[in-house]
Order: sequence, then C-alpha cells, then structure tokens
Amino acid sequence: MGLGNGNVTVAAAGTRVALAAVFTPCDWLTLRANAANGGVVYVGGPTVKNNTGGPKVYIGHPLAVAAGVGDWVSFRELGGAAYINLQDVYVDADVNGDKVAYLYGRK
Repeated sequence: MGLGNGNVTVAAAGTRVALAAVFTPCDWLTLRANAANGGVVYVGGPTVKNNTGGPKVYIGHPLAVAAGVGDWVSFRELGGAAYINLQDVYVDADVNGDKVAYLYGRK
C-alpha cells in the first residue's frame, strides 16, 4: 500500500503530456488544476486534446479554475486485477504552462 503524487506542466498548449513516463499502476487517482492556470486543462487518454483549433473527436474531461480554486476529478478503484496506469493518463491545456497536480494510491 502506498501513496504517490506529482505535477505535470503542459509546456505547449495542444501537446498532450502523460502523467508518468514509465509504467505506474494505481488503484485510484485524483487530479486538480493549478489555481494559477490561465485556461482549462483537459484529462483523458492518448487522444485527449485541448479545445482550440479544428474538429475534435474527444477533448477530455475539462478542469477549470474559478474564484482562484482549481477544479478536480477522481478516478476510482477499478477492482480485481484491473488498475489505472499513469503512463496512459494524459493532460492537455488551452494555455502554455498550465499545470495539473495529482495524487494516487495503490493497495
């Protein structure tokens, strides 16, 4: 059992970034947009995109900032032998340099 955490910065808006560079399994995951972000951050799989430019198939779950507080989303335990791999979770942003913090756990 253990906890882990991290931060991801989307250096270039429109360029998705994985939460982890290597296989990192977890049972649950919570992400939160940085309160200083200048726009919306999107969370999803390898096809997640920001909301600028041409037509999108999937833009992901938006995390916005309102009244100085970053929005958040949690992915719950999948159960059994299933897990969430942080290497397969991506974020993208509408503004260069926006950030997401995350906390995850493993039984």
